[in-house]
Amino acid sequence: MSFVVLTSALSAGNSALYACSRLLWSMSKDGHAPSWLGNLNKNGVPYGGVLITLLLACLSLLTETYAADTVYIWLMSSTGLTGCLIWMIIAWCQLNFRRKYVQLGGQLKNLAVRTPLYPLVPILAFLLNAGIIASLYFDESQQIVLYTGVPVVFAIYLFYLLFLNKKDSSDLQSKSRQQ
Repeated sequence: MSFVVLTSALSAGNSALYACSRLLWSMSKDGHAPSWLGNLNKNGVPYGGVLITLLLACLSLLTETYAADTVYIWLMSSTGLTGCLIWMIIAWCQLNFRRKYVQLGGQLKNLAVRTPLYPLVPILAFLLNAGIIASLYFDESQQIVLYTGVPVVFAIYLFYLLFLNKKDSSDLQSKSRQQ
């Protein structure tokens, strides 16, 4: 059984290393990460992303020694917070997509995938996930996630508004002029 657990852990770690390094590589190509993360070695491996991912993974091993219980709870809770936020964004995008699609003359019957009970399902998904996030406040061991996670999300969004939004909108305008 130990061999199965070890093999599974190594497989998960390898998958995460691949995904993280490729994500950093892709972000650098889009201008959302430093350009040196877009360099590949002769085998096509984004070595900058691999090194950063390995460094952070090694640092995370320190959590086993220092404050293992609190760090584990914090990491698991922040993962849950992130998951809920992602589903809220998906529901919000679904609502906005449908509205904009119809405004531009599209017909909902032409969509390949239709949401059942629209708009109830996306609204319910948004509200239930918001309720889960709000419920974190009532569990003392989970409050740290709100105190740290929510400001980080707002900081990332503020960074986007101040620095990346202008770049993205100018890129869209130049692409539309070329077409």
